[in-house]
Amino acid sequence: TQPTKLFGLSSVFGSLSRRLKSFSGDDDLDRISKLQDEISALEKVSTRLYIELDDLVAAKEDIEFSKTLKGRLYFLLGCFFSLYCVYKVFM
Repeated sequence: TQPTKLFGLSSVFGSLSRRLKSFSGDDDLDRISKLQDEISALEKVSTRLYIELDDLVAAKEDIEFSKTLKGRLYFLLGCFFSLYCVYKVFM
């Protein structure tokens, strides 16, 4: 009778341990899901930051170019052709 009691206890403990593992498994799956969502969100933020940084670098290059002689000539030509277009529209 002793082995059957142990077998009965082991089946109860086995059942409990399986249930505990299933709870921890669900918890792990929830954690994995949350981490994947967080990774996805952080990748989107990273992409946005890269795009903004690229825009800032381009703006800085435009500002530096506008300080050169060639940049100033382009600006003056742009102003001239803008005025010329306005003249052509009204005349």
